This record gives sequence, C-alpha cells and structure tokens, in this order.
Amino acid sequence: MASIFGISFVQSSRFSHFPILLGVFCVLVGVVLPQQVPRPRGVSLTNKPFYDNKETFTCLDGSLKIPFSLVNDDYCDCKDGTDEPGTSACPNGKFHCVNAGHKPLYIPSSRVNDGICDCCDTSDEYEGKGNCVNNCKELGKEEKERRQKEIESFNLGYTIRQEYVKEGKEQVEEKRKKLVELQRERTEIESVRQEKKVVKESVEAPEKDAKDKHKDAWEKVKEQQRIVKQREEAADIFKELDDNNDGLVSVDEVQKHTEFDINNDGKVSHEEALEVLIDDDVSLDLFAKEAWPLMKDKYKPLQQLEEPAPPADMDVEDIDAGDMLPEDYDDYPDEGAYDDDDDDDDDIDDDDEDYKPKEERDEMPEYDEETKVLIDAAEKAREEYKNVDEQYKRLNNEIGDIDKILGYDLGAENEFYSIHSECFEYQDKEYTYKFCPFGKVTQKPKVGRETTLGNYKNWDGPDGSKYSRMKFGGGEKCWNGPDRSTMVKLSCGLENKITKTSEPSRCEYELEFSTPALCNKVIDPSGTDTHDEL
Repeated sequence: MASIFGISFVQSSRFSHFPILLGVFCVLVGVVLPQQVPRPRGVSLTNKPFYDNKETFTCLDGSLKIPFSLVNDDYCDCKDGTDEPGTSACPNGKFHCVNAGHKPLYIPSSRVNDGICDCCDTSDEYEGKGNCVNNCKELGKEEKERRQKEIESFNLGYTIRQEYVKEGKEQVEEKRKKLVELQRERTEIESVRQEKKVVKESVEAPEKDAKDKHKDAWEKVKEQQRIVKQREEAADIFKELDDNNDGLVSVDEVQKHTEFDINNDGKVSHEEALEVLIDDDVSLDLFAKEAWPLMKDKYKPLQQLEEPAPPADMDVEDIDAGDMLPEDYDDYPDEGAYDDDDDDDDDIDDDDEDYKPKEERDEMPEYDEETKVLIDAAEKAREEYKNVDEQYKRLNNEIGDIDKILGYDLGAENEFYSIHSECFEYQDKEYTYKFCPFGKVTQKPKVGRETTLGNYKNWDGPDGSKYSRMKFGGGEKCWNGPDRSTMVKLSCGLENKITKTSEPSRCEYELEFSTPALCNKVIDPSGTDTHDEL
C-alpha cells in the first residue's frame, strides 16, 4: 500500500508506471473527479485505462484475454484476480474504494459484500447487507484537522530545529577555536614540564643516595643493638643453666629442662640436649652465638617448671574458709593496696614502643643537616613538577573531551549537538530504558541490575534520510545468544523523548525517539500535499 497526495493504492510489479503517473496527473490538474469517470466497480481511476476496451479484457499479468462481458461476473478467470475488481470471486483481488471527500483505499476483494463496512462511501457493500452509511465527509474533515495539527507541530518543530542548528554551529565553532588554544597552551606547558622533570630527577638522585646511606648506617646500628641485646639475654640464661658456676653449660644441666624432651618420653636424652646445646660443654660466647638462638623459643626457668598447676576442675567455691591458716592470709594484699590511679598501668605493655624512652625505641634517627638540605631541594622540585604536570593533564583531558565531541557526526547542520550529552528515559510495566545519544542504551528492571543493550556505532538511516536511525551494538551478551543491539528510530516531534520500545527479535531492540532535530522542512498548510507521511 502506498500513498501519493492523499490517494492510497497498491503497487504491483505487474502494473505499468505510466497509468499510475497518468492518474496522479489527472488528480493534480483536476481534469475530472474520480467518481465522475465511468469504469467498472472496484477499479481505480489509475487503472481505468486497462478496462477501456469494451470488447476484450487482458488480465493485467498478461496471462489471459477474455471477453469484456466476463469482467465482474462473479467468476474468477484471471490468475491475478484483475477480472473481478468489484466482486469477491477472486481470493487475490483488490477492490478500490473511491471514498470521495476522504482518502481512496484498496481492500481485499474478499471483503466485498461481507456485511462489514470497509469503505466510508459504502461502495464495498453495494448489495446493502451492512446497512452502511456514507461518512466520508465527516472522516475527511477529521483527517484534515488532524493533518493541520500535524503540519503545525511539524513547522513548530522546524522552528525549534533552527535553534538547535544555530546553537550547534556556534558551539562547534567555539570548540574548534578552543581546541586550537588548548593545543597551543599544552605545547608550552609540555616544554616547562620537561624542564621541571629534568630538575626533579637531578636533585632526587643525590637525595636518594644520602637517604640510603643514612638508612644503611641505621640498619648496622640496629643489628649491633640486636647482637648486644641477644648476648645480654643469653648471659642471663647461661647463668641460670650453669648450676655449678664453672663457666660452662653442660648436657646434664640442660637435661634438667623437660621442655627439650622432643619425643615426649618424660626425660631429655643426651641427643635431645645436643639438639639445642651443640656440644657437651659450651662457653658463654658459643652459647650466645649458637645455642641460645636454638633454645630460646622453648626455654623455661626451672622454677616455672616445678610449680604445680592447680587442678583443672577446682572451683573457688569448693575452698572452705576454715581450711585456710592465718599465715595464708599473708599472701593477700592489705585493704586499699589497689589504687584506681594504677589501673591504667596494667594496660601498658613493656614492649609497647610508645612507652619506651626515645633512645630505646626502634626509630631511625633524624637525618643530618646535609641530607635535610638535599631532601628540601628534592621536595621543592617535586612540588614544582607536580603543579606543572597537573596543568598538563588537565589540558590533555579538555583536549580529549573536545576531540570526542568534534568526532561525532552531529548532523548535516550540527542539529544534534543540543542532545549529544543528554540521556532520556522511558518506563514501561517492567523496565526503565535509558537512551544516551552517542553513548549507550540500557535497560533496568524494577528489581535488579542495569543491562547494556548496545553502544553507539553509527547513523544507519537509508539514503536521503541518514539521520533517521542510530545503530547501537556490542551490548551485553544474551544467554546462549548474540550480543544485544538496538536500533533507535528517530522522527520529527516537539519534544526529545522516547515514545516506544520493543524487541522484534531476540536480543535485538528498537526504540522510537521523537526530536525537533528531525523536523527538517516547512510544510505549507494550504498546499495539496495531504498524504500522511509525517
């Protein structure tokens, strides 16, 4: 079905173009009105020339020639159904409604005299079965008013589009100028940045050497302190182990310590003692260097080993106060011996660095004055480089943003600039759709995460209407299916909004979007162009 100047008709490869053009010409020049030209019922003015021979009729597909008297005789002779335009005899026939005062229309011949009014002029029910009323004038009036409103909206949309064009051209030109200025500024900053970088690196090298030297010296001091501390600790334990005070720790002295019983047989064998003592008798030096590091994790003083642990099942309530001797009370502190002021001391750990004297803390000493000077110089150079580098990065980001915008195809007259950075939403019963031109299309359910239906690829409209479609691809992959994609169909409208969404094929979506940017011409309301193709 096609429409030219408000007249609807069916195009077919078997129909010649000449009669169609001839019919349109007749309508334009107003030679005659369609309803005034005699022709068989159901034949349009366009196809009338094929029925002018009153003796014979040739099927429009050329397959058969029959007597003209057989046209509309309620019997289908032609395969293409063209011999029965005014009856329902042929299943593939077409009946033309003249519909004077409204739009002409083709309907399937099977609807002729079926009791349902299809043509507003009632011509399809000429046997009177449907009790039809001719309401073409009323429908024509309504259509004219609707068309008038559409034209007014289209023309208003065109006015808005002109504002878009003006803004787009100004903004694009301004950004081009801004880009040139930013690129010039970046070139200058880059030169300064490189100079600051060289200075920074030149002062950082001696700073690093001095700090490394200081750190190495401190590590040596710490190592010496560790050795001294370990020797002092070893000396205390050596003294405890050396029961006979002969200046040596022997195997039999180590065997008294059951914590070195490796096989848990209740005694420390000679071999087990040697595991930590190294030799049968060791001096303090050998003990500090080799034996003590081996036994320090297991060693316990004899007094601690000999003190019996209280029975695991004893309860304080089981102790009868009458069983305690007066001297037992001597082990308890006097009343008032505990002072609230001392409570905090219980929380102090002897190993807590914060409570140790400064000289005992494991802290590296301050740098010497010469190193401090080098550090200050390096810090200043780093700060100066950082400031310039931040300017350089800012310029790079601005240039990148402008390059991205100028890289978009914003329309023949930059009319889509006004919406290039906006996003539009549409909500149906299940999902919220978001369309960001030159960005992406997403879908979000009422409960759940957002899904990408495609990222902008290119304009994909047909020849002559390139900017009527936007293609989005490479969306999230469907389960056992392709990547999601979306086609956005644009049309003229007074508002930028999504008007409809659908999924015509699995994982392939369509959005309809109205925008003033596509109202690209002015329509003369008084013109003869009344076809419904806004």
